[in-house]
Amino acid sequence: MLKLRKTVSETVRETAREKALGTFLLALLCLILNATNASAHDSNETKKQAVVVAVASNFYLPLQQILSSHAHNFDVTVISGSSGMLYSQLKNGAPFDLYLSADAERPQLLFAAGMSSEPVSYAVGQLALYPYNDKLPLKQQLKSANKISIANPKLAPFGLAAMQVLQSMSLEQSPNLVMGNSVAQAFQFVDSGNANIGLLSVSQLLQAHASFNDEKYLNYTLIDASLYAPIEQQAVIVKGAKNQVTARDFLTFLMSDEVQNHIVSLGYSRPSD
Repeated sequence: MLKLRKTVSETVRETAREKALGTFLLALLCLILNATNASAHDSNETKKQAVVVAVASNFYLPLQQILSSHAHNFDVTVISGSSGMLYSQLKNGAPFDLYLSADAERPQLLFAAGMSSEPVSYAVGQLALYPYNDKLPLKQQLKSANKISIANPKLAPFGLAAMQVLQSMSLEQSPNLVMGNSVAQAFQFVDSGNANIGLLSVSQLLQAHASFNDEKYLNYTLIDASLYAPIEQQAVIVKGAKNQVTARDFLTFLMSDEVQNHIVSLGYSRPSD
């Protein structure tokens, strides 16, 4: 049984474990990618080397669906995690070609530091309460919940937006609040029954509905966008990336009208021009 309520000391220990795990995963990732690159170099095939895309967890499944539904002439290796964890790995030398964050802050920081191309907004996330009880006002449903699941606001932009919603209702100190490392994990807490409601990504719920063909995942309500800062998701090409040309091709593909329309159908708003 997953223990969701944590003391301060437990949280500190968990954060230390997460940092250690992040360092280990970064080292493992580098080994895997370097081995892949060496294998590709030794091969006699003329096939292009795959472009390595680090993508925020909320956009992992949408990206997989987009790549399988639209014609393109490049291969893609997708690395998924929270925006914060991927950003930390990138800053520490992870060999990513592109970074698709769930926010604008981290891509802007990379650009300001001279580590990337100018950020491009590729989607705007939408926050939802799931499951939704239409007999109770939003605040009452949150206040009466045994467990409220959100993503960690320090790591995930959807978690930050969820915290802003809770702050607007003076519920940010709720003892019933539990956090996942990403919005995907926050969804898993609700889906497994370890939390009875969550402030989650609309796209995550639509993907669950498509994957499991279960109408329960549509039992959500959109959170009023005025209660949280826009979840503007931006992409950058990493400076010094090995696959600069393919990375630009990928970004052009992502921003095409056809793909942008598909992204909207997957639970996002289109960035304003």
